[in-house]
Amino acid sequence: MVNDFKLSSDEKYSFLPASLRNDIMNAGTRKSIFVEGYDDQAIFNILYGEEYFKFIRTGDCEEVKRSVEQCVIHLKDDKRFYGVIDRDLRMDEDVEKERNNLCYEGRLFIFFERYTLENYFIEPAVLAEFLCGKSAQYTDLRKLISDIYDRESLIAYVTSILNQIFQCLEKIGAANLTIRYFDKSKGFLESTISCDEVKDRIKHRLKNSSISERTIEMKFDFFLQFIKNSNSVQKFASAKAYFFILFSKKIEEITGVNNIKLNNHKSELARILKDLGLSGELMDLLNFIKN
Repeated sequence: MVNDFKLSSDEKYSFLPASLRNDIMNAGTRKSIFVEGYDDQAIFNILYGEEYFKFIRTGDCEEVKRSVEQCVIHLKDDKRFYGVIDRDLRMDEDVEKERNNLCYEGRLFIFFERYTLENYFIEPAVLAEFLCGKSAQYTDLRKLISDIYDRESLIAYVTSILNQIFQCLEKIGAANLTIRYFDKSKGFLESTISCDEVKDRIKHRLKNSSISERTIEMKFDFFLQFIKNSNSVQKFASAKAYFFILFSKKIEEITGVNNIKLNNHKSELARILKDLGLSGELMDLLNFIKN
C-alpha cells in the first residue's frame, strides 16, 4: 500500500525533476514554494517557518519560473504551488510584465523594491543589532561595536555609514545598467570593485564594441541620475554581490576587526530581521503565499 502511494505521487509530479518531486511529496499538505537557491531556502525558513510552507530550492530563477508554469499546466486544480524570485537587474516595467504573465496564474512573486532577498538586510536597525552581537543567542556572533552607543545613536551612526555606501552602490548600479544596455552578453562589475574604478571598468567591459567612450559615459550618467532621482539604489545594486563587501570593509576600518563576512551570517541577519518584525514586501510575500 505504501509503495502504491509513492508510485502514484511520483506519477502525479512526473513533469518535474526527481529532486523536486521528492521535496513536494515530503511537503505533505503544506504549500510548496519554489525558490532559487540554498540561501533563499534557509532565509525563508527562518522568516516564515516550516509549519505551513515547504521552501524548495530549484537552482536559479529560470527553474523557479519553469516549475511554477509546469504546475499550472499539469495541476490545474491544485493551488499549493508558488514561486519566488529576486528582482535582479530588471526595470520596473519588466518586473510587472513578468509578474502578470498569464502562464503563472498569479503564483509567481518577484521582489519589486529591492534587488535580492538579501537587500532586505540593509536596514539600520538590523545592522545595528548585528554589530551589537545581538544574534549571539543563536551562534557565536562577535560583538563589533562597544557599549558607548545607545540604540538610537547606533542606528543613526549606521545610517550615516549606509549613506556613504549608497553613493558607491548608485554608481555600481548605473554601471551594470549601462553594461546591460549596450551588451547583455557582458558580465557585470566585479564584486570587489572600488567606487573610483567604476567608469574605467565599464569602458573595459565594452572595449571591443563600436560604442564610443563618450556615448558610454552619457548613458552611465543617465542611469546614475535615474537611480538618484528615483531613490532606487536598493533596486539596482545587489546586497550579496556588493553591499556586504563594502559594509564589511567599512566596519573593519572603524573597529579594526578583520575578516567580517556578512555573507557568512545570513541566518543571523534573518533572525534579527524576524525579531524586529516583518514589513513591506516581506509581509506582502507572506500574505501572497498564504492565500
